[in-house]
Amino acid sequence: MTASPASAPDAEPRPAPRVAAFRIPDIDWLRGVAALSVFVFHVTVLVGFPKRTLPPFTLAGRTFGAVLSPFSLGASGVNLFFVLSGLCLALQQRRAGRVRLPEGGTWRYFQSRASRIVPAYWVAVLVSAACTMWVGKTPGRDVAVATGLHLFFLHGFDRAAFLGINPALWSMATEVQFYLLFPWLYALFGRLGGARFVAVTGLVNLAYRVVVAIIPFADGPGHGVSTSALLAYQIPGRVWEFALGMYLAELFLRDDPALKRLFAWLWLPSLVFALWCRAAGPAYLPEMAFGLFYTALCGLVLITWKGRAPGATRRFLQSWGARFGRSSYSFFLLHAAILMVLDELLPASPGQPYRRALLLFSVGLPITVAAATALYLRVELPFWKRFRG
Repeated sequence: MTASPASAPDAEPRPAPRVAAFRIPDIDWLRGVAALSVFVFHVTVLVGFPKRTLPPFTLAGRTFGAVLSPFSLGASGVNLFFVLSGLCLALQQRRAGRVRLPEGGTWRYFQSRASRIVPAYWVAVLVSAACTMWVGKTPGRDVAVATGLHLFFLHGFDRAAFLGINPALWSMATEVQFYLLFPWLYALFGRLGGARFVAVTGLVNLAYRVVVAIIPFADGPGHGVSTSALLAYQIPGRVWEFALGMYLAELFLRDDPALKRLFAWLWLPSLVFALWCRAAGPAYLPEMAFGLFYTALCGLVLITWKGRAPGATRRFLQSWGARFGRSSYSFFLLHAAILMVLDELLPASPGQPYRRALLLFSVGLPITVAAATALYLRVELPFWKRFRG
């Protein structure tokens, strides 16, 4: 996850200014939406909602079962994060008129990325390890191993640690793989052009996921995610979502009326396609389909609306929504650990998953917002301002 572009440097490389001059509120609140959707998804997982459907419920004297759950779509907030990451990093370079990172700029880029994500992430990893030990459902040795792997973003290569001490942090391993490859991906983007870059990365992504899906991997002893799932979430299986965001940065800067008309309706068929892929499509398609949908959604917000959200929602989204979005990275990092502790502390509601979910959401949201705000103001923001280069 990245912050929205903070500066527009000149063509000649120079240190980024300390004041964010070109922050885009719409990107901030979109990040907030992504974080909140993942939060809701993890609430429903903790209280025992089925993966795809809602628990049975009674309405007007009739009992309904096997109703598709909209809450399961909250997990796709990660797809939105990936699209926004590609968008923000590419937009910083595109605004400067660059087709590749400048000479000597790669080190500054890595310094900026590290100062942006690592300090708050390390705090979240240690907090998550402490919470996992307090809950007491995981052996101490497993917690220690998972913590060590998480600290160096290596948990993405280990089946047991992948969802270990904090089930939200798996995506950070994939994010960091993208950050490491971005200078070379961006050079390829500049060489091929946006449309061909998206086509090439899409074909690579699809081919990789098909191969991973059809090969019968033997998982062997131990616990954790399957080998095929682990491999599918490596960067070759997720690169298209980042690539779509990078291409969107190019389209955003064109200010083309035809693009405004295109994104005004493109989100709808892409949503239908993504929902079909999730419900009935092959296992290798949903992540790519949701990447396409969220690209279309971001295009609607950034290109069609262009800061002019319909009606009274504009003021809310660009003030409170954007304010929450600025601390959404810290919120994302901490929420699963906080929910895990609250799930142990709050009174049980046997046979009442909806009441339990509402209680966990109502208590967990303000606590997580407060903790995330503190982490953002005390760790994330100060380290980034001081060390970003």
